[in-house]
Amino acid sequence: MPIVTGPALDAIAKDLVAWYIDTREKLIQGLEEGYPYGSVPLSPSQQIDRFLSMTPEDWEALTAKLTD
Repeated sequence: MPIVTGPALDAIAKDLVAWYIDTREKLIQGLEEGYPYGSVPLSPSQQIDRFLSMTPEDWEALTAKLTD
């Protein structure tokens, strides 16, 4: 396995930094868009209560919504 050094390593680092910045920006924009899939904002305790009270039908509806 060849060792990458010098200009090749600098080019890889530059590409990686560009990819990281681009990906980070896309994730931040996605989070700022709001709640996907028709979700509504809930407090952490409300989220836990909703999760613990889910029925098999709720699970099917949720997975169907997420796979669309």
